[in-house]
Amino acid sequence: MRRFDDTRTRLIFSVTALMVALAALFVFLYVAQLKNLEQQRRNEIRRIVQVASRSVAPILARYNQGMLPKEEALRQVTDLIRRMTYDDVFGPNYVFMSDYDGTMLVQPYERAKEGTNQAELRDSRGVFIIRALVERARAGGGYVSYEYPPPNSAEPQRKISYVAGIPELSCYIGTGMYVTDLEKDFRLFMGKVLLLSLVLLGGGLSLAARLLKPLFSSYAALTAAIDELRNHPEKVPDLPVVQYRPGSEAERLLSGFLSLYEDMRSATRRLREREEQLQVFFEEAVDGLVRADEHLGVLEVNAQILAWTGFSLEEMLGRPVEKLFPLDELRRKPLQREELQRGATVTNERKLLRRDGTSFWVEMRTKRLPDGTMQSIIRDISDRRNAEERLQQHRALMEALVRNLPVEFWVHDMEGRIILQNDLSLAKRGNLFGRRDEEANCDRGSGELWGEKLRQARAGAVVDFEVQAKDPRNETVRHYRNILAPIRQEGNVTSVMGFMLDITEERLRDEQIHRMAYYDALTDLPNRRLLLERLDEVLRRARNGETRGALLFLDVDDFRIVNDSLGHASGDLVLQDAARRFLAVSTERDLVARVGGDEFLVLREGEDSREEIESYARRLLGTFADPFADEGTSHFYSLTAGVVLFPDDGTDPGELLKKADMALHKAKAECRGDLVFYEESLNQDLLRRVDLERRLRDAVSQELLSLHYQPLFSAVSRRVVGFEALLRWNDPELGWISPGEFVPVAESSGLIFPLGEFALRRACRFARELRDVGEVHHMAVNLSTRQIQQEGFAWEVLRILEETELPPEALEVEITETALLTSYETSLENLRVLKSHGVRVALDDFGTGYSSLTYLRTLPLDTLKIDRSFIQNLHERKENELIVWAIIQLARELGLQIIAEGVETEEQVRFTTTSCDVIQGFWFSRPLPEGDIRPFLNSLRKD
Repeated sequence: MRRFDDTRTRLIFSVTALMVALAALFVFLYVAQLKNLEQQRRNEIRRIVQVASRSVAPILARYNQGMLPKEEALRQVTDLIRRMTYDDVFGPNYVFMSDYDGTMLVQPYERAKEGTNQAELRDSRGVFIIRALVERARAGGGYVSYEYPPPNSAEPQRKISYVAGIPELSCYIGTGMYVTDLEKDFRLFMGKVLLLSLVLLGGGLSLAARLLKPLFSSYAALTAAIDELRNHPEKVPDLPVVQYRPGSEAERLLSGFLSLYEDMRSATRRLREREEQLQVFFEEAVDGLVRADEHLGVLEVNAQILAWTGFSLEEMLGRPVEKLFPLDELRRKPLQREELQRGATVTNERKLLRRDGTSFWVEMRTKRLPDGTMQSIIRDISDRRNAEERLQQHRALMEALVRNLPVEFWVHDMEGRIILQNDLSLAKRGNLFGRRDEEANCDRGSGELWGEKLRQARAGAVVDFEVQAKDPRNETVRHYRNILAPIRQEGNVTSVMGFMLDITEERLRDEQIHRMAYYDALTDLPNRRLLLERLDEVLRRARNGETRGALLFLDVDDFRIVNDSLGHASGDLVLQDAARRFLAVSTERDLVARVGGDEFLVLREGEDSREEIESYARRLLGTFADPFADEGTSHFYSLTAGVVLFPDDGTDPGELLKKADMALHKAKAECRGDLVFYEESLNQDLLRRVDLERRLRDAVSQELLSLHYQPLFSAVSRRVVGFEALLRWNDPELGWISPGEFVPVAESSGLIFPLGEFALRRACRFARELRDVGEVHHMAVNLSTRQIQQEGFAWEVLRILEETELPPEALEVEITETALLTSYETSLENLRVLKSHGVRVALDDFGTGYSSLTYLRTLPLDTLKIDRSFIQNLHERKENELIVWAIIQLARELGLQIIAEGVETEEQVRFTTTSCDVIQGFWFSRPLPEGDIRPFLNSLRKD
């Protein structure tokens, strides 16, 4: 390629290449344009044939529809085609028509050929023209190229025809045009264009040579100056700048070279100055600098290296680099010669040897310079390495701490992916590295929960929350406490650490404590505390008109008998079974609670009507329709309920409980085994009860009550044998108040103790007074349930007998069956003490309670009193008479005295006098005040 180094030669070569390219372009354009013109002719003849086809289409349609015979259709088509003539560049032209056998049907300008068979017509190349046209027409139409003489010429020229078949008539139509004229005309045009182009090119080249002459001369001068500089670098080049027009390209080229030369001289000076500065830096640098040859022998070191190592400059120069490092250090970390030879920058940390044999840590950065030498920058990193070692120890301590944490621990980045996990977490959860925290912990709470808590932690908050999840190993529910805390660097949260502690045992203890605090241990039902909390919450909503409902107070009737007769274990079974039955007819919205003993409270929310609540309450009562089984024995019990509605009856918890209790007490008193809804009248009863308690308290303290005495008559002699002391109360404002009303008030308020003591002392004193006047009669005194159940009560009775000087055998204490249902042992002990001192014991109202034969067998009884209800209904029902006879026979067998109460008719007198020992009733006498007793006794003597 040396012959092309000259610029002028390159220019001539370039011009020649341009001319060849232009010639190729002309040829390409010629061929392309010629094809384009020919395609235009093809499109034109195709359009003409398509027009002719559309013209004959209506005729063919009528033929196809059977409206024309074939001969008539063919005639009409040939007439129509014969009229289709037009002019082209050669003059008149036409559309021809022939059948598929080659017979010419239409040829307007050569009519002699019509009707003749032209199948053997050939062109100058021997091509069968008509056959080719027929074949193309049968194939669906198209172009056929052949040579055929034009009009008024005997020389064949290339012609293109387009034909379209008419298969219905077994013929075709077509037209054609010559294309030889296109080639001649376009060839002439292109010759003129080429000639003009050559003329313009030659003129342009001549003008360019003239215009480029200054540029060529400047190139020559510049080349000579460069050669001179190569031989004499310090000599300033002498260039003929003034010979060229200012601002011309040649002038700018030479001036630019001179300016560049001056810049290079300035840069060289600055480079030398820089080299001197670098040398100073090399000597005074705080880092150590070592330059070695390609065989790693020391060529140069700075003062810092000498100061660090203690070697002299002479000892350093020529020293192999390997001897600058301890031998064991080289074995552990050899020099990386291959990397340096490849041009790589090698950075590593190693120990540098001192002259005294000690070493210290340095960071060494080495690179191969262009001249083949090795340059190393060495920095003392002893302090940093010591700090790193301390940091490593600290890190190891922290890793050990994290690894041995007794809780699961992990750290995740700001994208939520786990980047650290301790051993406990690995053991329990598996490898979670790289997983998103909400995905990794989805088995311990929902992904949405974790996502929300993580967002809070990333925002800088410390998040403490708990989740529950099933342990996949044994399907038990575990409780986990989680703490998420942000990790900050330079004040920004860069990651989040998490702690997870299994607090299942703690929660189980909490749950156990909660159950102990809020649930009944026997029935596992909610207790009073939980019910009150829930009731308070429900009533808050009820006050806002958001809900309605009812509170039902349930009580097992005479449940104390179960405990006393069957034992507390059987009683517990009844309560447990009752709880299950209540739950079976309740729903999730019902809260069934045991509030003590045999009492249950049911909070039902959401019912709107009284009828729905009553229906539910009766379902609860109906659960006691089936017997309760106890060791193969069935027992029937009844259930009584008091119902209060909210907000109708109030929205205060204490008020509702009080009203439910009032409704229950009314049901207990009037319709055991049924239910009672709270009504305002119950509140009036309560107010009266409170008023009675207040008045009774005053009456007891002022001894305003009195005793009346009903005589007891011998059934045989009809003489008085004793008296029964009966309490009476005549209030100054309310008048006479029945014992059936004020005695229960006294028992519930605790006034029964002072009231009972008053009655006993007054009765004993009056009996003593009667004895003092010769009326020796025993005195019967009724004892209340609470009195006989009081420990040491028997000794209190004996003390009163001693105070009143009444002989014990003159006193008879009357007890009822219900008094023995609770604290049976205490009651029995009191009766035995009294009996042992001579006091008589009578069982009152026998037959109305449980009539337990155990009492008759074990109690120290002297008398059995038949309840007045049997005596009064004696002749109304045969069963009552049978029962009374059975009681009498039983008492006779046990050696007990029999007293008939409530004798009020002659018929009752006849029955009781023949079967009982003592008779008592209005037939003989009403209860009399103290002042009427002696006159009454005197009147009996007179009679």
